[in-house]
Amino acid sequence: MEQRDSNFDLDNYNEKQMEEGESSNSFVNLEVDLSQRYVETIPLTPFVGDCAPYKEYDRIISLNLSTNRFIHFPLLVCQFKNLRRLDISNNQLASLPKDFSSLKCLTQLSLRNNLLECLPFEFQQLKLLEELNISGNLLEQFPFELLQLKQLRILYMGGNLIEYIPAAIAKLKKLDLKILYVGGNRLIAVPDSIGALSELTSLGLADNRLESIPSSIANLHKLTTLSLHNNKIKVLPPGIARLKNLEQLSLRNNPLVTDFVNEILLEPPTLKELAARIVKIQLVNYLNTANQCVNPKCKGVYFESCSELVKFVDFCGKYRVPLLHYLCSSKCSTIEPAYAYTSSSSAESDDDQRPMSSTYAKEKMKKVLLG
Repeated sequence: MEQRDSNFDLDNYNEKQMEEGESSNSFVNLEVDLSQRYVETIPLTPFVGDCAPYKEYDRIISLNLSTNRFIHFPLLVCQFKNLRRLDISNNQLASLPKDFSSLKCLTQLSLRNNLLECLPFEFQQLKLLEELNISGNLLEQFPFELLQLKQLRILYMGGNLIEYIPAAIAKLKKLDLKILYVGGNRLIAVPDSIGALSELTSLGLADNRLESIPSSIANLHKLTTLSLHNNKIKVLPPGIARLKNLEQLSLRNNPLVTDFVNEILLEPPTLKELAARIVKIQLVNYLNTANQCVNPKCKGVYFESCSELVKFVDFCGKYRVPLLHYLCSSKCSTIEPAYAYTSSSSAESDDDQRPMSSTYAKEKMKKVLLG
């Protein structure tokens, strides 16, 4: 028999509708909206009693309890075993009961704007959850329970008190996470493992305390939106220019550098560093870990001893954005490279050796917000 959806409006509910309503044997998916009632407990009339239209809890697939005054999670909801969508945002919940894990059919859950400080351990049993919004709570740590949600695709965690993202976030790579928003927290750094989330299309890191962005962000090749505004970022990793699908980059209210010192005092390079610049790279396995100087006219390499260079890159022919590059030596320049090409080492083309530029970004970048 064909299933249908039915919306329940509490304001129009009365005994006549209850008597003339759908037969309890009909296969109807029920969507119940009890939002904006400003109640402290869930009304029982529609759910309890022989004549109650929703006494068959298994038919309820959607429930909206947003914008009420719930202090405790209504345990009655834990009996709705086939519930797929639950919105209990804009309440005053300080915790979730262990029985919350009985809602194993949930695919969409909004807990936005409550008083939650953590998620229960049993939360990881919601294996079908695809979209989760826990923004606007009091979370101080990234909930590790989320790393076990195999179907999670969209995660909003903005407006909390989170100070760091664990390196274990790389586990979300297996989940094909597409949207991650952690703006409005207290982040001071982002782990390199963020680059493992290869399916991300949108990453929100705005309104934090970030001073830098890991170079691994260049591995997020499917990224279309990157929000970095309202941080303390001075320079960006040059790999951002290689994100061909990036359409929107928000950088406003960051102390992006306008003046910088060209001369940087460096410690003398070690003998191993010097040897790496003489011995052919294919002869020693250790040399495979070397980094190439970004100067297109230089063949120098380095391991740790390098010179930082801030290069302003033109995005979309309109904005100049500072990107951080590394040279093998503070004396290296296009006029006098520290280690020039030789006839035996010039097989590689200039295109392969050129420094990161805005060429990649110009094709698709649509918005760069600096002010």
